[in-house]
Amino acid sequence: MWLNLRRKSNRPMTQISTYEAKSRFSEILSLVEKSGEAVVILRYGHPVARLMPMTKPSRLERDPVLSRVQVSGDLFDDTSADWEAMNGASALA
Repeated sequence: MWLNLRRKSNRPMTQISTYEAKSRFSEILSLVEKSGEAVVILRYGHPVARLMPMTKPSRLERDPVLSRVQVSGDLFDDTSADWEAMNGASALA
C-alpha cells in the first residue's frame, strides 16, 4: 500500500507498508529529508516504526557527558612549578 508522501500538514501522517518501505527506501528517505515530515511503516496494517528526519542539536543544549564534568581549582593559575616538580620526580624514578 503506497500512500502519497507529499502530504499537506493538516492530513494524517503518511503510512506505508514494510514491502513499500523496502522497495522504495531511498526515495522515501529523500522525501523525509526534504519535507521534514515523518513516515510510519506498517506491518500487517499495524504501525511498527517511524522514519523521522534528524534534527540538528541546538548549541544551547547541554551535552549529557560534559554536563557531569567538574572543574576544581583555578584554570588560569600558573602551574609551571607543579609541572617541573612532576617532571623532575619522574626523571629520578
